[in-house]
Amino acid sequence: MKKEWVWLIVLSLCIVLIIPWSILRWQNSSVLKEDVQIRVLMPNGAVEKLPLEEYLLGVVAAEMPAAFEVEALKAQAIAARTYAAKRLSLSHTNLPDVGYDVDTTTQTQAWQSDKQMRDKWGWLNYWTYKSKLNKAVSGTRGLVLVANGDYIEAFYHSSSGRKSTERSEDVWSSPRTYLQNVPSGEENLQRYVKNFSFTSQELYKKLGISGTPHSLSAGDFQVLVK
Repeated sequence: MKKEWVWLIVLSLCIVLIIPWSILRWQNSSVLKEDVQIRVLMPNGAVEKLPLEEYLLGVVAAEMPAAFEVEALKAQAIAARTYAAKRLSLSHTNLPDVGYDVDTTTQTQAWQSDKQMRDKWGWLNYWTYKSKLNKAVSGTRGLVLVANGDYIEAFYHSSSGRKSTERSEDVWSSPRTYLQNVPSGEENLQRYVKNFSFTSQELYKKLGISGTPHSLSAGDFQVLVK
């Protein structure tokens, strides 16, 4: 009976001490630290180290109109932070180090400097929009998207052209369970739709067709790419 009490005490100590320690250790390895810096390849070819949260401000400014609702800007900030965190985690693997983590283009994430923000918004809107973006970024500080214990690949785009998003396995060879078909939710069906009209003569000239232009019908055309 005494031995059973001893084992019970030992088991209790394990539960009280070891499990909380392991959880704390996991949390410490998963949470982005306040002093995280990211290497940014600038347009002039120089690589600058920026605090992650400061970098995200420039990303949200470039990737989403500042006039959008704050909650939408927060969602963008979380997606951008997750994308950056994924890139930072890859820099600690055995992959070749190219000298930077992200650039300022859509090759990784678009980014704008403080001067570019002023030039784009003007002095009057600069302070309003900068404050709004600060609210979105600081209001989501440290928040990232995780699946199966790892940062997701937070790919995003401005519009899916009114179509549902594609499943990851339809784009890449390997599936991502968190990237599946979802409706675009586009309410304006004419958004991003442009119409162009040409006379037969103009069309002949653009296509480099010789001869006398004549009237064309739908049967004269074939859609090659949708």
